[in-house]
Amino acid sequence: MREMERQLSRIIPEEKTPNEDRLVMLCDGVFAIAMTLLVLDIGSNIPQELSASKVDGLLSNLVSPTISYLITFLIIAMYWRGHRNLMRIVQRLDNGFISLTFLFLAFIVFFPVTSRLLGNHAENAHIIIIYTLGLSGCSFSALALWLYATWKHRLVSPALSKTEIHTRTYTLLITPLIYCASLLLLFVVPPDHPYYICFSWVLIGFIGKFVRSAYKRWLEKPVLALMHHEQEDNPLASISTHEADHVIQEQVEQP
Repeated sequence: MREMERQLSRIIPEEKTPNEDRLVMLCDGVFAIAMTLLVLDIGSNIPQELSASKVDGLLSNLVSPTISYLITFLIIAMYWRGHRNLMRIVQRLDNGFISLTFLFLAFIVFFPVTSRLLGNHAENAHIIIIYTLGLSGCSFSALALWLYATWKHRLVSPALSKTEIHTRTYTLLITPLIYCASLLLLFVVPPDHPYYICFSWVLIGFIGKFVRSAYKRWLEKPVLALMHHEQEDNPLASISTHEADHVIQEQVEQP
């Protein structure tokens, strides 16, 4: 992640347009509210009058909501960091990107709900499925934002290398796939402990690093060679639509 930030810092514009600043401020506000609501749910079941004899039982009941809070907080922080890196390289906005951003934020604001369900009913397999699907939806929407912004350098600088785009794409794709695949572990883990599948999510970081390393070592050159070969077969693919129309018009006018 830090290596990516250093690479992207070379192509980040010094100033953002007002529209980009407004979208970033909106996203930061949504993330901040979602994180705040997480901790408020922990103490929602604490009675106003509490006797000393019930303190031990109350503290034991707070263990599961607290763990759910910590997991969800770290996940939201991860999404915020990824979104921040994306917005640092986005140089312009359009309606499609804004719409996908709202879809992404819709999953973010839903996290306090799924976190509370997980904290209070972690032994229920249906709750685990709902929580995992929420994570998967958020990850797929983050992937959609990246693909939309970087497709043919639609919203980013042409200086952003294709290697970096492909590496980041594969890394973003790994996350929701692991979330979805972890649901298969429900057939393996004890029925009264379905939350054991959450431990498999630790693999996301390790697999992401492996994918980035494997792509740069074995796949980067073949992929770039294939793309270069396609551009040679279709010279108009690497230029803009306006330029392509101009070239075609010149070819038609030639005797």
